[in-house]
Amino acid sequence: MNGVGLNGQASEVVSARRAMRGDEIRSRLKLALLTNGMLGDNALVIEELGLRHGAARIDLALVDGLLHGFEIKGQRDSLVRLRHQASVYNSVFDRVTLVTAPKHLTRAVRDVPAWWGLVVASERDGAVAFEFIRLAGLNRRVDPVAQAKLLWRAEVLSLLAELGLGEGAARKPRRELYELLAGSIGHARRRAKIHELLQSRTGWRSA
Repeated sequence: MNGVGLNGQASEVVSARRAMRGDEIRSRLKLALLTNGMLGDNALVIEELGLRHGAARIDLALVDGLLHGFEIKGQRDSLVRLRHQASVYNSVFDRVTLVTAPKHLTRAVRDVPAWWGLVVASERDGAVAFEFIRLAGLNRRVDPVAQAKLLWRAEVLSLLAELGLGEGAARKPRRELYELLAGSIGHARRRAKIHELLQSRTGWRSA
């Protein structure tokens, strides 16, 4: 069976595949993203990004204009939490891709939204093979407040000040700050500012 690699080239995936663990898949997926030559100069690949103040974490987040989340389910992982995770991911990311061991594919096709990307990860002769089942589409229902929660309180205050909305903001509870920001900036500009602020952070587990 032939698939499409992360670099857009065809990659052969044979039936005799070793199912990979989630941590193996993540490290190799991160490397593949960083070496495919298609990312912008300021792209970020962030491991285990927390979402909506602890509601969920996603294995890898690619921040490169759009926000693209990659959830990984290896051979030893369960899909029990996937529906809850999906509800969180759907509120934050512009695109989402599930990267899964072959054993989970049938259920994954049934359980995840049709706009999610699906990739099967397996190993042959010591090399990872990523077989694209479908590419991720664009999420039309991003929640502006949930996406704004990617930012820390200090970052939100700084951005509100930049927008001319900083007066009295420091006294507001965190929930109101995110709602104010979400209602005061368009989707494209909000994404750009999130990217800019994440890029300026220190101490990231990122590229």
